[in-house]
Amino acid sequence: MPPVLTEPFAIGLYLGLVIACIVWAKFLLKLRESGKELKKLKQHLQTQLDLEAESKETRKQDIEKLKKENENMRITLANLSQKPEKAEIRQFYVYQKAIDLMFERAPGFAPAWQNTLKEAEGSVQDAEHGIVPLMKRVFASPFKTKALPARKEEEEPTEENAETSEAT
Repeated sequence: MPPVLTEPFAIGLYLGLVIACIVWAKFLLKLRESGKELKKLKQHLQTQLDLEAESKETRKQDIEKLKKENENMRITLANLSQKPEKAEIRQFYVYQKAIDLMFERAPGFAPAWQNTLKEAEGSVQDAEHGIVPLMKRVFASPFKTKALPARKEEEEPTEENAETSEAT
């Protein structure tokens, strides 16, 4: 062995190189571990972002569904509040008030009204249960969808008006 390799400086250099190699190897191991941990954290972050995006999309769909439901309910409420039954009930109420006023103001109105009412009820009952509705259904125009109720409403006031005009 050459004497240069055994000099204290050379021995110190060898020891320094060995320590540097050990430190460098530990550094590479830590770098590899931190790279694996970084990949794991990136994957976790991506999973979290995917889950949040999915839940956000689900919430958007739910909100959109609820908005549509709300709009449908609003339209249904508007339609139901404007049903013809409400207008008819109001009209019947007005008629009842007018009849009550006539009972108070006209002394001969009550008996004539009772007779007319009984006759009108009888004719409507005959129309509902007799051959008249059958004939109306058979000969009803195909273009009129609500021919029977419209005719019944028209018949009742005209009979009542005719009978009340005869009674007075």
